[in-house]
Amino acid sequence: MLTFENFMYFFIIGISYLYLSKDYEYFLYKFFESLLSFFKFKIQIKPELIENFPSKLILVSSHTSIHDFFICYFIYYIFFRKRYNITVIMKKTFQEITMPIISKLDNKIDIIKVDNKQKGTTQQIIDHLKHKDNYLLAIAPEGTRRCVNDIKSGYYYIGKELDCKILYIGVDFNKRTIELEPIHELEDEWINEKNWFIQNCKKYSPLFPERCFWTREEFLESFIDNNIDDNIDKNIVDNIDKNN
Repeated sequence: MLTFENFMYFFIIGISYLYLSKDYEYFLYKFFESLLSFFKFKIQIKPELIENFPSKLILVSSHTSIHDFFICYFIYYIFFRKRYNITVIMKKTFQEITMPIISKLDNKIDIIKVDNKQKGTTQQIIDHLKHKDNYLLAIAPEGTRRCVNDIKSGYYYIGKELDCKILYIGVDFNKRTIELEPIHELEDEWINEKNWFIQNCKKYSPLFPERCFWTREEFLESFIDNNIDDNIDKNIVDNIDKNN
């Protein structure tokens, strides 16, 4: 929870950077950097490597909370913004709330509004980007913050159609580290690509491991072992990820 002391810290740091820089882009850069530092995240990214990245990239990562979105956006702003425009896939309902704020902060962010109930999202994204030659497309293959039984293959077909390389960003909430995996060329078959994604996910501890099908069973076993109680409500285990 953001306490009054934390708020005052952010406020003073923000005003200080704004006063010193007279430049809102530099202010946001330093503010986002300070936020990650305040929450003790160690950024293990070498800026010089990004200079050699291809002009079209699909950024993927596991997604169990809204924190993932903000951390990835902070990393984009700090390391990638000078070189890339960023395209974000966002549900229409969420977009209506956030876009008025985001668009004022960053004129290089491109939002694609999608409706999960409608088909054709993959083609919609392809059509949106096919005439562009410099972008960073951010996608969460799970498609939701809740636990799912499988990941979606949309990014794979988008990458194949648009000839994009893949970049995995690893956010570890236990070790408090943020790093990039090596640039990845899409596998010949989706099953191999899916395995690549899951293996990368397993390297980093998400905020809510119970929402990842590749770590859920292990998490629940640990949860039960550490909460041995004859009166434990089984519904807690069955519904542990529904309201988080």
